[in-house]
Amino acid sequence: MALADLIVGAWRLVSSVDIAADGTRTDSWGPTPFGCCMFDAEGNFTQMMLRSDLPRVPSRPATTADEARLIVLGSLAMYGTYTVDEAGSTLDVHFLASTFANFNGTNGKRLVTMTSPDELRIANAGRAGGGRGESVWRRVA
Repeated sequence: MALADLIVGAWRLVSSVDIAADGTRTDSWGPTPFGCCMFDAEGNFTQMMLRSDLPRVPSRPATTADEARLIVLGSLAMYGTYTVDEAGSTLDVHFLASTFANFNGTNGKRLVTMTSPDELRIANAGRAGGGRGESVWRRVA
């Protein structure tokens, strides 16, 4: 079955690490991250990643500057379109919008590995400073 068919569905984040150019590994989303990613058959995707220890606040308008900083650094959401390069096992993504506005209107490439029909690994080698990100997703639908 083609990769383009295998990735269609809903996925829950299992783990995500950032790997610096020197090999240092960081769990940017914490040891028990929250997240989901969805790919549809028409080439649309949405993704969000969150730390499980985000501060609880009484209301959005009452959020303090420190709480807001933790929430911004501990969450990322985006959506856009994608195509699959079967030969290279890559996703070419186009970000329509993101909570990190620098992504808006940009493109990216992600290496995809299906370790089983229900486990998806995505690697992003295009990080600033030569680092990369690696995430593992488990199928939920």
